[in-house]
Amino acid sequence: MTKAVKQVCEYVFEKSDIPRIYAEPFVYNTASCRVLEKAGCVLNPSEETFEDLRPYIREAYEYAKEKFAKRK
Repeated sequence: MTKAVKQVCEYVFEKSDIPRIYAEPFVYNTASCRVLEKAGCVLNPSEETFEDLRPYIREAYEYAKEKFAKRK
């Protein structure tokens, strides 16, 4: 699954001008959180999540295009 997340991010960055990709996994889904971390996403605590879902969603993960460019 980690490889799939990386490939999707790479495809989006190569084919578009999107500067970053966000993911907001449910807090109880630790496996999804781990996949995002292993794929290179980092927690972005300054990003606001939906207030009504706050008890269920962790802080937003972020994968930035400039980070992807440095990997290549």
